[in-house]
Amino acid sequence: MTKHIKKFNIYLILASLLVSLAVSPSAVLAESSIQILDISLEKLSGSSVKIKWRTDLSSTGTIRYGLEEYNLNAFITDNKPATWHEVVLSNLAGETNYYYQIIVSNSAAETSSFVRKFKTDEVRDNEAPSITNRDIPFIAGTLAVVTWDTNEAATTFLEYGRGESYTKSISSSKRVESHQVVIKGLNPGTDYSVRYYSKDKQGNRSSVFESKFTTRTNDNIDKAGLVISDFRPNSLEDSNVSDTSIIISFKTNRWTKGKITLAATGVKTKSQDLDYNTYHTSVLDNLKPATKYNLTVYLTDVYGKKLEEKYTVETKSAFIGTAGNTLSTISTIDFGNSLGYYGQYYNFQENDKILKIKNPENGPEATGWYSSQYFSFAQVDSSLNFGCNFFPVNTALPGDPYHFAVHWSATLSVPSTGSYSYSISSDDDSWVIIDGQTAINQSGLRKAKEMNGTLSLSAGPHTIDVYYAERKPKGACMSFVLDPRITVRPRYSGDINGTGGSFESIAGGVNSGLGDGTIGTGGVIVAGISNTVYTPSSGLYRTSKSPDIYTIMNNQRHYISSPDSFNTHAYLWEEIKMISQHGLEKYPRARLIKSPYKSTIYFLFQKPENKWLKIALNSPTVFVSYPANYWGNVITVTEQDVLSYPEIKFIKTADNSQIYYLENSVRHAISQTVFNREGYNPHEVATINQVHMDSYLLSDEIK
Repeated sequence: MTKHIKKFNIYLILASLLVSLAVSPSAVLAESSIQILDISLEKLSGSSVKIKWRTDLSSTGTIRYGLEEYNLNAFITDNKPATWHEVVLSNLAGETNYYYQIIVSNSAAETSSFVRKFKTDEVRDNEAPSITNRDIPFIAGTLAVVTWDTNEAATTFLEYGRGESYTKSISSSKRVESHQVVIKGLNPGTDYSVRYYSKDKQGNRSSVFESKFTTRTNDNIDKAGLVISDFRPNSLEDSNVSDTSIIISFKTNRWTKGKITLAATGVKTKSQDLDYNTYHTSVLDNLKPATKYNLTVYLTDVYGKKLEEKYTVETKSAFIGTAGNTLSTISTIDFGNSLGYYGQYYNFQENDKILKIKNPENGPEATGWYSSQYFSFAQVDSSLNFGCNFFPVNTALPGDPYHFAVHWSATLSVPSTGSYSYSISSDDDSWVIIDGQTAINQSGLRKAKEMNGTLSLSAGPHTIDVYYAERKPKGACMSFVLDPRITVRPRYSGDINGTGGSFESIAGGVNSGLGDGTIGTGGVIVAGISNTVYTPSSGLYRTSKSPDIYTIMNNQRHYISSPDSFNTHAYLWEEIKMISQHGLEKYPRARLIKSPYKSTIYFLFQKPENKWLKIALNSPTVFVSYPANYWGNVITVTEQDVLSYPEIKFIKTADNSQIYYLENSVRHAISQTVFNREGYNPHEVATINQVHMDSYLLSDEIK
């Protein structure tokens, strides 16, 4: 009887549960799920949108978004628990498709929406294009060429006529930044007037500029055949040739445009367009060492006459180091756009005493492993997840492929302040150093064991260095995986004990060499120049309009401040060549300079009246916080040149009108009233970013 009663009670309990669920089906489920409701999107501008939604339960929310449906690599979080949410996504590109997903959670549950898509509107531009570099570089008997540049892509419109009249016009709706107009059908020995302007995509019109010119009376230049002269390179020993690049330069007797192609068996053909000019130069890189290339020059002059000429050029062999190993160049690495880590690989013999350190707790600098004397090659590795069969170096040293070390360096772009995951496993030594501080230490002879953790990182750029050493012939495991929300780009860092140097000892970027500071890495040198302290020069130029002399370093033009500086560089006066203003300005102005005797890298600001000022980029973090900065663009110049630029004394940020006075790496707030009272020049206030601003200590206000 008792057994039957117990069974009956169990049936009653089950029945009551079923009834309660039938009466209120959400009573149990409500505590285990969140519903995302009423998702809407409001476009605030071409660069920002507001996303709204509500939830049936109080929750926090996160929006992940990106340019690809399966790569939502950016996010923004609403950390305040609520049932109504609004999040603004800003700094978006105009007229661009974005994908996003909403993720909500509370202490009991988490729910995600489907991935959705939106397209931003066009970003409205209300500023007219500005015109610079105005010139009439070519005048013949029956035609003339008028050129100008705009600071953004814009259309071309020009009117011209005899004397003071403007009876004819030439226009192009194609938006470009370099404008070149050929005016044909002119009369020899006649005065003409021209006026011109440009419009951007939004229809904003630039200022109208006027010029005058007189055509030549003798028009023999119109009738002469099209001729190429002073073609370089003219031999394998020509300084325009390196192991991985060739600089093509030549002159023509008339204003010409065209293209050049470079082809070799088993290699993809390269081509570059040439704008109108009488002096042409083009840099072709990412070439194979010791390879013969067929070069073809296709030209069309302003009269429509064509010329095609063929040449054979050959790259040099790669430099062979003192240890018998080929030193890899880094001139072909696009540090600004590549993803991954820049790795420098070092090789040792199995009996090297330097590998016998039992417990190198003092960090990689103290080991002596990452020194130029052991250097083997360099490359960019897209990831550091190599597993346990990692044998990348084999140069036939005793014990190879074991006994090697690697130093990887990169710049991290962290989307927002927070914690970021990582995992690492190494056999044997490894270190991870972020912003100069050791974050992970797995030094010592060890078996591989995975370690997982998180790193607390602030939003913005950070430097990272990863070191690894394999010291025992029993396998080689190396794996370092960083949170995928962080973007990793290779960073050139040189080596620790050689003079290639990190940020603190870079001398000329990619052309400074690896190791002893005298090995070139694809740079070109003016004939007769043997001084290796400075970044090698590929040409010395001046124009007919100015006595100023420029040297071309890393394909940038640098102004030589004085004859004393010229002689200090060990340049030869007879090497100076004449070039048109337009041809000179095809080389961008060098903005990142340093002296060979100090570690400080300076950025040059241009102010009105062609005045230039300098400001120190006082740490690697500050350097990489400016997206346009590229280690390979740093040039090493004379101390005289560095000192010729005055130091910037006043700074501000773009989103704050507060001006600060700089003094010995300390900033002092200064009011606008005091600034005006002291008669300071507002054009000498440099706008810097917040990372740079925060690098200066804040002290008393100036009153």
